[in-house]
Order: sequence, then C-alpha cells, then structure tokens
Amino acid sequence: MKEQRYYLEKAKRFVKRHKTKIIVGSAVVVTGILVAKNWEFIIDCFSTDLLPNSTGLKDIFSIPATDIIHNVVSDVPARNNLIQFPLSIRNLPEGWNSSAEKLALAEEIGIDLLPQQTWVVPFTKNCA
Repeated sequence: MKEQRYYLEKAKRFVKRHKTKIIVGSAVVVTGILVAKNWEFIIDCFSTDLLPNSTGLKDIFSIPATDIIHNVVSDVPARNNLIQFPLSIRNLPEGWNSSAEKLALAEEIGIDLLPQQTWVVPFTKNCA
C-alpha cells in the first residue's frame, strides 16, 4: 500500500513539474491525428475551386508575389496624418531641471522658464 502511494505521489510531482510540456505535447498529437484523418479533405481544398469564379488555392501560388503585393498596397488608403506640435513648455518630474542649452535658448527668444520646466521645440509627427 505504501509503495502504491509513493508511486502515485511521484507521478503527481512529475505532472506538476511538466504540466506545460504535457499540454503542448498533447495538443501536437491531437492536431497530427486530426490532420491525418482529414488529409483527403485538406488536399481537395487546395486543389479545387472553393467558390464560384475562383481559381482555386493552388493557382494562387502561381501568381507572382509582386502582383499580389501591388494589389494589396494599392487598396490601402494612404494615412499621412501629419500632426504639428507647437512650441510648448513641459513640466519635468520632481528633481529634474532643464539643461543649460534649453535655458539659454529660452532666454534668447524671451521665454522665462520656472524650475523643473523645459521647452520643447516645434515638431511634426506622422500618426497612423
């Protein structure tokens, strides 16, 4: 009785340590069985027309990739959303101060910066 309990505890520890590997391995085996069982159907899908006026999936592989990419890219609208950010003053986190360069530039154009402030030059950002 003690020997059976020992082996049962040992098996439980093994499963607990290798749980992820056991699950992944089981999923691979089940997937392999399903593919093997349905192999004829899978081959038929790749070799016949699935929809009316379709060339079949196997004919897609004979189309040059450049034609496919050109068609896909030409269908996507251009998204050039340029956003312009004006000159602004940014508050810095506690303990941070603006650099001497930023302080000099701010003084040069007449901006008075408080401690823990810096100024950000205008910039443009392309947002999708």
